Amino acid sequence: MKKNKEELYLRIIDQMPNPIWRAGLDAKCDFFNKSWLNFTGRTMEQEMGNGWTEGVFEEDFDNCLKTYLDAFKKEQAFEMEYRLKHKDGTYHWILDSGSPFYDDKGVFAGYIGSCYDINESKEYELLFSNMAGGFAYHKIITNELNEPIDYQFIDVNPFFEKIINKKRKDIIGKKVTEVLPGIKKDPANWIKKYGQIAQNGKSMMFENYSEILQKWFSVSAYSPKKNYFITIFEDITEIKNKLVEIEKMNKLMINRELKMIKLKKELKDAKMKSK
Repeated sequence: MKKNKEELYLRIIDQMPNPIWRAGLDAKCDFFNKSWLNFTGRTMEQEMGNGWTEGVFEEDFDNCLKTYLDAFKKEQAFEMEYRLKHKDGTYHWILDSGSPFYDDKGVFAGYIGSCYDINESKEYELLFSNMAGGFAYHKIITNELNEPIDYQFIDVNPFFEKIINKKRKDIIGKKVTEVLPGIKKDPANWIKKYGQIAQNGKSMMFENYSEILQKWFSVSAYSPKKNYFITIFEDITEIKNKLVEIEKMNKLMINRELKMIKLKKELKDAKMKSK
């Protein structure tokens, strides 16, 4: 009876759409379902024991093994991300969640793990985190007349934190009027401008000065879907300040040139009168 139950259990997890593995008391894997084998393109025999580790990306190997063995010794659930070799030869980011399982008598019998291919979201996350500009994703907030009155931060990257000098935990989920009090009085009228983008699905590029932050920004903004918008910021304060200095220098040079022209004319007129 026990054997029949185990066989049924294995048949069920073998049909699961996500990769699944199982390990015994020796911490070595003794089962992989079809989805795992289809992902790696390897056979059950190749993956058994520690064979599956051959597909783990070299830089992730030590942390992957340590996380697994540390949890195994404590009989604790774990979750980790690592890169696993796909059958096409590329490495995909995997989210691997493992949990201890117990027999009918409550005795620890090993581990079972379920994996998810998070490659697309991970690549987005890495790109997002390493962008040289400030990136923020928002949702517009409107009143009963559907007029934009505020917006909420959904996500930001580390560079955006630096731009406004606030931590992620103090930004995400908050309204801009909470994060940057006084923004409604800013002449740049950020809320109205972003509201038009979020509601009309337009994209826009512009330069604006923020009185609150006392900085100049070059902004690219667009709406991925109605009532949501994304902004990419570049702090151009230094460039603007240099342009102002250059403009001042140009004005000084022009004024000097005009004075020289005037002086030459006056000298010429004086010379003509003396004749």
